[in-house]
Amino acid sequence: WIFSWTYFLIRRYWKLISGILFSIIVIWFFLFNGFAQCYFWWLDARDYFKPSSFKPEFLTSSGRMSLLNLQLPVDKEKSQTYEEKANEKWKFYQDLKKDGMKKFNEKNYQESLNVFDELIKDADTIIKKYTKPNSLDQDYLPVDKQAFLDVAKEALRDPEVWLFRNNAKVYENTSDGSSFTIAVVVPSNDAAGRHILQGVALAQNEAIDRGVYLNVIIADDKNNDTNNKDDKDTMQPSEVIAKHLSENPKVLAVVGHYASSSTCPALRFYTRKFIPVISPSSTVYGLRSQCFDFNKVFFRTVTSTKNEASELSDYLKNESSLSNNPHIYIYYQEKDKFSFSLFEQFKEALNNISNDQNTSKTFDLSKAFDMDKTTLDNSQIDDADGLAIFSGAGSNGLNKAKKIIELSIKHKSKNNIPIVGSNTLYFANLFDELNEDERKNLYKRFVIAVDWHPDIDGEEVKNFKKSINSLIHGEANFRTALAYESTSLLVDILNKSEQKVTRRYIKNELEKMVGSESKRSKVSSSSLGFDSNTGDQNQFSKSLVTPALQSNKSGIRFCILEKCKASSAENS
Repeated sequence: WIFSWTYFLIRRYWKLISGILFSIIVIWFFLFNGFAQCYFWWLDARDYFKPSSFKPEFLTSSGRMSLLNLQLPVDKEKSQTYEEKANEKWKFYQDLKKDGMKKFNEKNYQESLNVFDELIKDADTIIKKYTKPNSLDQDYLPVDKQAFLDVAKEALRDPEVWLFRNNAKVYENTSDGSSFTIAVVVPSNDAAGRHILQGVALAQNEAIDRGVYLNVIIADDKNNDTNNKDDKDTMQPSEVIAKHLSENPKVLAVVGHYASSSTCPALRFYTRKFIPVISPSSTVYGLRSQCFDFNKVFFRTVTSTKNEASELSDYLKNESSLSNNPHIYIYYQEKDKFSFSLFEQFKEALNNISNDQNTSKTFDLSKAFDMDKTTLDNSQIDDADGLAIFSGAGSNGLNKAKKIIELSIKHKSKNNIPIVGSNTLYFANLFDELNEDERKNLYKRFVIAVDWHPDIDGEEVKNFKKSINSLIHGEANFRTALAYESTSLLVDILNKSEQKVTRRYIKNELEKMVGSESKRSKVSSSSLGFDSNTGDQNQFSKSLVTPALQSNKSGIRFCILEKCKASSAENS
């Protein structure tokens, strides 16, 4: 009889029932983001059949295992005695680190803390003992002591030492569950990963000093640069990590990812669980909309590719050597999310400085030439008035970008044309194989736009440089600074909270940082605020930097274009 009555009611009132159901669906779609839910359900069904060769337990660590696998830098100019002493001391530090992780695994957190403190104290003592104040001469020490000094600095530049040490302290002092957990996701096999982790480690140090017990999970997304990175039927490392972190209720926020190509596929997992994501380095313009961030959980302390492209095109516009309609050769990678975004934004900006929109040529670094089969020749830049080289973070694009720069230096008639590059070239070891004259050729000719530089003015810059130097005994870069900024934002929110902290609470606090509610930056004299629609950092100004030789012959570094002195590139 139930079936009969149901059939009778449906048959008699089907129009009314259909109208009610339709109304419910419409309300669900528009008021409760039904489209997003349907999209996510479809992705869940698809992911169920997608295998992955990556297990999250091998991609994440709070102290139980090392993800960085750092090696002692090799210097071929050093003597055999130096190498032997350096390797001996490096092994000593690595053994201590392993012992600290072993005790962490055994949940002997106080013993783990003691071991890491022993490592830090030994290295710090050597540095204080053997460093000559205000000296540029690196050869004033005997060989063995110089080796110990160099290795001690390298040991303290390992961010895992600081992060694992601090995590052990957090676990030892918060058995009542009063700690806060965040994750930082970086590529462990890339120098950028270490730079970002150094900034996070400094912020964690300061948090614990303030009584905010911050536990940091390190995750390695490998930049999604794997053998199956183009296989859409296989989950990539960043997706595996994001799914794992989003299902861990203790994780309140994420700092990262490094590359936009890793951040984008991960965002759909974070946005479903309302995990706020603050990236110090993912710069693709319109990342929220492109990557289906329906709940607007993505924020960044770095500016977007739109800002970067605008700075570089303005530089070319003001470059006196260029004609009204310059022929700009643009090199990019179509399959790299960052590179292609910067290319598109630059093309749009370039049209504003040229009356003829067909004066530029474009080359896809993924297709234009195969470095294994062909050799770059002069014809590839013969007609160029300027070069724009936008490589992604992967080694393939960076190696080709380096070849193009080398070609432009050796080209008889094109060794003075301006070159603008993506910020990925800042750390690409571009100049290792160049002689001194070739390096000087790039001075005030090769230009990159970055969000932060240690030579910018401001008391905040001085304070940050002093703090980071006391930690890693080295100079910071913009990735370290912005990672520190990102983590410090979270610490400030956690510190001021008088209620139970949740993911949504942190997200809501970040959303308040607009307009007059912007915060003072901790690494520059600027304010720090986010665009309410895009999550973009909208207060920073970029600095144009160019290579300059250091006075102590130790290689090449970048200086702010407006502040560079000719002598810095001419001194030997």
